[in-house]
Amino acid sequence: MEYTETDFEDSVGLYKSMMDYIDLKLGDIKTKMEALAAEDIAYRQFSVAILKEFMENYSDIGGDFIQEQAVKSGLLVEVTATEPCCDNKRVDCCACAALGFPISCCRPSPILKAALTQDDDVG
Repeated sequence: MEYTETDFEDSVGLYKSMMDYIDLKLGDIKTKMEALAAEDIAYRQFSVAILKEFMENYSDIGGDFIQEQAVKSGLLVEVTATEPCCDNKRVDCCACAALGFPISCCRPSPILKAALTQDDDVG
């Protein structure tokens, strides 16, 4: 069987298309791996801080300490709230509302939101 120049050009075009597709998929994989690495770092930092505090003091760990470590590790994000964070704006659905506005409030980061959503999907 003889191949023509057109056959060769078609083959090269197909090869380039395949390589472009592979590069795109590898980019997607790299992005996902970087996101997983960031999650891993956040959870490790938080876990180590909590366990280290417990092992050094052998006592209950306060909510303030847990919140501080969650913010440091990127699991919680501090925002200045000026109104209830609930979608329906009910005062009783927002713990900060009882303290008055504006107030510094901690909300789940994208990393924590993803984990909470994943747990909801499993349960």
